[in-house]
Amino acid sequence: MFKHFKEMKHYFIASTLVFAVGIWMGYSSPDSFGTIINGQLDRLQGTVGGLMQQDNMQWLLFLFILMNNTFLSIAIIYLGAFFALVPLYFLVSNGMLMGYLALGNTNGQDWWLFFKSIAPHGIIEIPAILLAGAYGIRFGFLMAEGVLTFPSLRRRAIMRNKLYVFLKRTIPLIGVVAGMLLVAAIVESTITLWLVTR
Repeated sequence: MFKHFKEMKHYFIASTLVFAVGIWMGYSSPDSFGTIINGQLDRLQGTVGGLMQQDNMQWLLFLFILMNNTFLSIAIIYLGAFFALVPLYFLVSNGMLMGYLALGNTNGQDWWLFFKSIAPHGIIEIPAILLAGAYGIRFGFLMAEGVLTFPSLRRRAIMRNKLYVFLKRTIPLIGVVAGMLLVAAIVESTITLWLVTR
């Protein structure tokens, strides 16, 4: 798995760049992408706001963060089969949200609040999401290659083998991503929550 990460370096770079472009878009032109950003904010605020009212809020918050992030990460890997459109949209839209939130917290104390609400778990969660996004993009490129080589019987056989090897590698990948997201969820529901309520 980790040896294969070296072969995936170009996709990791692509995933990171797409996410960074999303951050820039959300930071520099929030009004242009208000529908996407507000949709994400409303969904998060509605869910998290409801959980914060519960007696066992911390435990429920942990479960929500873990299940939501793990489900989305698995989805963007396999839905990358649709020519990488889903992981690209996911990376851009989440980057936009982060850029928008950074824009709203650009002065003194607000900036520090933004930093401590993102950094503790973000240093684990963001790389996990970028990792899933990279594999989703790779899956999309493989499917595009499969379409282009479909007329050739020999190339179809090669593509089947490529897809088999790729899908086989996604199984331990999911374990790696889920493990990272588990640690991130623990940090977010404990350390991050403690920091932002102080």
